Amino acid sequence: LVVAADVASRLQRSVPAWTIGSDAEEVAEAVRKVAGDASFWPTPWLGGLFSGHLQTIWYGLNIFSPQIAHREDVWRTADGGTLALAWPDVPASVAADAPIVLILPGLCGSIAGTAHTLRAMISQGLRPVVLHARGCGRPLTSPRFSLFGSTEDLREALMRILTLRPGARLLLHSISAGTALMVRYLGEEGAATPVAAAFANCPGYDISVCLSRCGALYDSAFYIGVLKRHWLRGQNGAVLRRAAPEVCRRMEESRDMHSFMVAASPFAAAPEAPPKEGLGSPASVIGRGIGSVPPAAARTEARPRAQTWSPGSSRAAARPSDASSGVLEADASTVANAIAAYLGQISP
Repeated sequence: LVVAADVASRLQRSVPAWTIGSDAEEVAEAVRKVAGDASFWPTPWLGGLFSGHLQTIWYGLNIFSPQIAHREDVWRTADGGTLALAWPDVPASVAADAPIVLILPGLCGSIAGTAHTLRAMISQGLRPVVLHARGCGRPLTSPRFSLFGSTEDLREALMRILTLRPGARLLLHSISAGTALMVRYLGEEGAATPVAAAFANCPGYDISVCLSRCGALYDSAFYIGVLKRHWLRGQNGAVLRRAAPEVCRRMEESRDMHSFMVAASPFAAAPEAPPKEGLGSPASVIGRGIGSVPPAAARTEARPRAQTWSPGSSRAAARPSDASSGVLEADASTVANAIAAYLGQISP
């Protein structure tokens, strides 16, 4: 009966509502101006009681993810590491000066797992590009990596994009664990960032909260295996074992993601600058799936306020105020629509 009632509640038209934030009504009004009442028909089998589990399993299976033709811009860092920008092919209809969206994938992610997001962005006239961090997309060439990426590497990638396309409007779109890198970078850069706006999809940037909510089913039974295969097998494993076999042994013996992160910490980049107050760019935090966590970084005075907008809409778009970030439940199309709508409301 509980399951039936849960499904029945989603067999009707829904209207999103802002539920958190002192300026929630102000942001809701901006949403109404962009998308009217933003009402939508939810997907019954992907919502409610089992939403997070079904979405996570579906994403993990990756059965229907299309292949995206792309080219890679690859370069070596000063310490011998390898970074790359994966540029998907775009049709001639995408303007030469189209805004560029740099996508920061989740754990061990690359362009291979972002096809739906890329297609949705291209359909909105945006020019997406995916950051291939150290050991992701391309194997390690030096024994240095961080599970959640390096802000120094991100700076290098952003500057490379601006060198290739000077004057381009830059945006960041991060997914799951990629949000940790994005939020850290924006906090370090403050108002100096060249990024016009940032979007966090399925935010996992408060790692302690994220891991505490992951659960043993995904942590010890799934994700730890993914991490070990990615970092301790193949060329990645060969590079790391040559440099520090004892560290690799401790990584191999890890039983969960937390212990793996602790064991792998000697390979991480050097400590980076402390964050400045605020994020420097308007930020929209888009929550969905089992990995979603509340925007804990927004709960301190040094961070923007946050709102939650739920449930998700396939047609909705949000324009947060400069002093706040929005938390929106969404899918790839929603994200692309939100970015396009947002760009239409901010000055170049």
